[in-house]
Amino acid sequence: MLGVTLIFVGASVTLQLALGIAVAWLIDAADRRRVRGTLAARVAVVGAWVMPGVLVGIIWKILLIENRSGIITFYLTRLGIRPLPLVSSAGLALLSVIVANVWRGCAFSMVLEYAGLQRIPRERHEAADLEGVSAWQRLRWVILPELAPVIAVNAILITIATFNTFDLIMPLTGGGPARATEVMSLFMYRAAFFELDGAKAAVVAVVMLAVNVLLALAAARLLRANGHKGDKGDKRGAWRVATFRR
Repeated sequence: MLGVTLIFVGASVTLQLALGIAVAWLIDAADRRRVRGTLAARVAVVGAWVMPGVLVGIIWKILLIENRSGIITFYLTRLGIRPLPLVSSAGLALLSVIVANVWRGCAFSMVLEYAGLQRIPRERHEAADLEGVSAWQRLRWVILPELAPVIAVNAILITIATFNTFDLIMPLTGGGPARATEVMSLFMYRAAFFELDGAKAAVVAVVMLAVNVLLALAAARLLRANGHKGDKGDKRGAWRVATFRR
């Protein structure tokens, strides 16, 4: 159970951060270039986030069901690929749960990262354009230094959300097959309502509470630290632009 939880949380948080930054970067670049459809793209991404977790689990259950009514199985068959045990195989079931959680959670990361990108002065992007820097140099010298505090807070917040995920996994796999997708919240639920072991469930609940409190304290400390820094990042902007060529 602990191993499944660590894999689920680690993979989900990493992918949500990476996809959130990538989508936010693309939307911000399109917005700066006045490309049409950026608002529709933001609405489409956020639409996954506002869905209840139970509904997301049911949608992905319909997508991944392994008989002919499954949408993914249908298209795999059309491509000449044999149906895959997406929810009945231990490894693929855990991968499917991670993908579903990332699909729902990367929107939250996109919102935070996009807000952080909006704080970067446009003059820095214009200076980068004049210098003719590459996309990697722009990311390294302009974007990531300014987004570092936002990324840290974002990582803690999505870690808390992913660590407590229950509503998505329950309708999707129920913790199966053979408890291959049973994270701590599902373990606690099973201990309390199936095994009727209140003591075990209470112990797991206390451990989860302690982890959540530590993560929440870390997030609050980061927010206070970022508030004290103020606009110190603006003073480093000119130096970063000057070092593009280097």
